[in-house]
Formats: sequence, structure tokens, C-alpha cells
Amino acid sequence: MTSATNIQSQPQHSKATLDTIEVDGQFILEERSKHDAARLFVETALCVIVGVVYLGSFVLFFLPEIQLINSYPAVSMSVVMVSIALLLYAFATRGYKPQAGFDKAKQQFWTCKLNSKGKARIVTYFSRADVRSVFIRRPGTASKDAALCAWINGKLRPITLIRGSLNDVEAAHRELCEAMHDVKIVTPAKPVLNTSTRTARPILGAPAETA
Repeated sequence: MTSATNIQSQPQHSKATLDTIEVDGQFILEERSKHDAARLFVETALCVIVGVVYLGSFVLFFLPEIQLINSYPAVSMSVVMVSIALLLYAFATRGYKPQAGFDKAKQQFWTCKLNSKGKARIVTYFSRADVRSVFIRRPGTASKDAALCAWINGKLRPITLIRGSLNDVEAAHRELCEAMHDVKIVTPAKPVLNTSTRTARPILGAPAETA
């Protein structure tokens, strides 16, 4: 199941490469990377290009003397340019910051990627019943980062929830397991018997009080 969402919350436990957030019954993991500034620059640059291309589609109607426009109808060229602008915008705002989390109330996991505005266009949900295990993939020769992965029923390979340093991933794995098993048991209060106030009865055979 996929849908759009906007998750806004305050980090509670900051690590070197990860942020762990717990708010409103949701345990959230967000990846922090040294490439965030570069990704933000690329997203901003693409949005600027989108604006230029979009405005250029309207300029075509006022520049009939250009040889290229004389060869093709201005309306067709405008439609093509608007389509290119929309595709570039969708690509620029698709999201680059990985996020994963567990909803205690709904008992489900989710994974997504946030853009610079903290919004996720596509969120993939997994029921807790479909998650067979959550484990740590240690750094190898191909990658220096560890990964928090999950085996999902129906998938041939495990999915990657989040990446970071080994110490941060181990801490996040421990906190996620605690959140998954955090079941609050409410002990019902013992009922209190209703007692009625009654006047004391005189004991048989006891002498009566005299004034």
C-alpha cells in the first residue's frame, strides 16, 4: 500500500548518522548523511530549471520567427516543454532522505524518502505480521555503512530500512525491538464492595443503660 504523507516531529535521540524519533506512538528512524547539502542543492537547481522550462513554453507563442518553431506547431512544442517540466519537478521532489518507522497503534512498518520540505510522495507499508525478522547487515567491502534490514513475507530479498554507522544501527535496532514489544498492560482496579451504614443493634441479655 502506498500513499503520500507528511511527517513532522522533533528528534529525541540524535546519533552521528541517524535520528531516532518517538512521537504519538510512532517510532521513527531518519538517516542523516554528509551528502544532504549536495542533494538539497541538486533539488533546488532542478526546481529552478523546471521554472525556466515552464516559462519557456509560453514564450514560444511570441517568437514565431525562430526557425525551429516554424517547423513545428507552437502548441505542440509548448505541450512537450510543459511535460518535460512536470517530469523534472517529479524527479526533483521525489525525496532523497530515507526514513523508516513502526506504528505501535496500527502495528505496521513503513519506509519512504523525504524531500527538502520533509514530505514523502510514496510510502510503503508492511504489516507487522508480514515482517519475519529485523536484522543488522554489517559493513562489507562494497559499503562502509551498516544497514538495518527486514525480511518481508512474499519478497525474495530483504529490504533495507535505514543505513548508518554500525554503532548507530545497533542502537536503532535495539530501540526498534523495544518499541515493537512495548505493550502496555493496564491492570484493572479491584472492585470496592458497597457498604451501608447501619445502627448498632443491642446485644441480647446486656443491661440497659439508665439515666
